[in-house]
Amino acid sequence: MRRAGEYHEKLIRSLFSLSVSSVSSLQEVEEEEQEVEADATATATTLGKMAPALEKMAMATALLVSRAASPRRRRWGNFFGN
Repeated sequence: MRRAGEYHEKLIRSLFSLSVSSVSSLQEVEEEEQEVEADATATATTLGKMAPALEKMAMATALLVSRAASPRRRRWGNFFGN
């Protein structure tokens, strides 16, 4: 009977230790999730601020390409002097 009591005590200690480590792991995961959410928010904010500049760069590039491909440029040489 004494042996059964020792076994139960060890079992309870093991279960308690396991539940404590599970709670710790869960807290770590929640902290990591919060960090990831903060990083995602910061990235979205940065991209939102960059969007107008990227749009202007794309339009400027398209304008340069269309000018370089125009018939007048082909006749008189392109932007790079060819």
